Amino acid sequence: MNEIGSEFWPDGVKQEKQNSRADKGRTGWAYLLSGRTALDYIIRDIKKTRRFSAVMLPSFCCESMIAPFLHNGIKVCFYRVCDRGIFYPDNRCDVVLLMDYFGYRDKRTIEIAEYEKQNGKTVIYDATHRISWKSSEISWADYIFCSYRKWLYCNFAEAVKLSGDF
Repeated sequence: MNEIGSEFWPDGVKQEKQNSRADKGRTGWAYLLSGRTALDYIIRDIKKTRRFSAVMLPSFCCESMIAPFLHNGIKVCFYRVCDRGIFYPDNRCDVVLLMDYFGYRDKRTIEIAEYEKQNGKTVIYDATHRISWKSSEISWADYIFCSYRKWLYCNFAEAVKLSGDF
């Protein structure tokens, strides 16, 4: 079955800085159509260099954040997010997606990221709700994406920051 009206664009993504896969600390930005497209791009990029079969997502996220993982054959697991904070279980996932909500930052976000990176996992950070941020403030993430469309009207502009050692 062919998908109609999709936001998945596998080809033609331009980056500000192109680096070879041999580079250990590759960085750059990609500008995509939506947050869902940004996640799809990140998933495909991770799969080029690492094993990636399962991801931990926050329990409080929308379907458009889950769909790219399922679309790419990734098993989705959830950690609990509630008014008392983050409850993060031990897991066998290869990747974790972390985010803060509507400007409220949970100190556990950085603790979880650092713990999982020590265990060889890839960390994705959704900076959409961070309101203002610099990638240097989120140096603990391998990938950072932000959906500008949540805050202002535009037809594009989902930024993906590529960083880290693989």
